[in-house]
Amino acid sequence: IARDLHDGIGQSLTALLMRLRLLEAEPVPPAVEGQLEALREIVSSTVDELRRMVREGRPPVLGDLGLQPALQQRLTSFADGATFAISFDWQLPAGSRPPADVETAVYRIVGEAVTNAAKYAEASHVRVIIDRVAGGVRARVSDDGRGFSRQAAATSDRQSFGILGMRERAAALGGGLSIDSQPGRGTTVEAIIPCDCAGVSSLCCLGGEESADG
Repeated sequence: IARDLHDGIGQSLTALLMRLRLLEAEPVPPAVEGQLEALREIVSSTVDELRRMVREGRPPVLGDLGLQPALQQRLTSFADGATFAISFDWQLPAGSRPPADVETAVYRIVGEAVTNAAKYAEASHVRVIIDRVAGGVRARVSDDGRGFSRQAAATSDRQSFGILGMRERAAALGGGLSIDSQPGRGTTVEAIIPCDCAGVSSLCCLGGEESADG
C-alpha cells in the first residue's frame, strides 16, 4: 500500500503541484493568483501528509534489513531537521530479528515518541534505547525537556491521541506502555513487547541475561 501511495497518488500530486507552480509564474489577475496560491498550499500540505503516511507504514528497510537499520535511518532523518541531539543505543545482539509485527510496533512507537518530543518537549537531547527484558523487547525514549503533568496531557487532544496510539500498538501484541514525566524533569516513554524466543531462535533469540528490572 505504501509503495502504491508513493508511486501512484504521490506522483500525481507532485505533477499537479509542479503545474500549479508553473501557472503561478504566468501573469494572471490578482483574484486568480490568490486562488492558485491557495490551491498550491492545499496540494503541498496533502503531499506532506501522504509522505508522512508512507513513512509510518512498514518501510522496505524494516522488512529487508531489520529493526536496527530502520530505526537508525529514521532517527537520522529526525536529527537532520531537529533542534536537539538524538542518541541511539541498540543493546540487542547484532543481527537479531524480532518477529515482523514486533519490529513494526517498536518502530512506530519509537517514531511517535520522538515526534512528540520534537513537538512538545523543547528538549536538548533525546535518547532511544532498545534492549531485552524478561520475555520481550523494550523500547525506551527519554528526553530532557520540559515534561508535563497528567492533567496537561489529558487536555491536549493531539498529544493524548498519540499516547493512546502507542498504548494500543503495544497492547495489540500483549505488551504495555508506561510514561514517566513531571514538569521540568523530562519525559520517558517505555514500551515492552512480548517476544517468545522458544522455537523461533532464528527470528527472536536475543541472547544475554534477562535484566533485573524486567
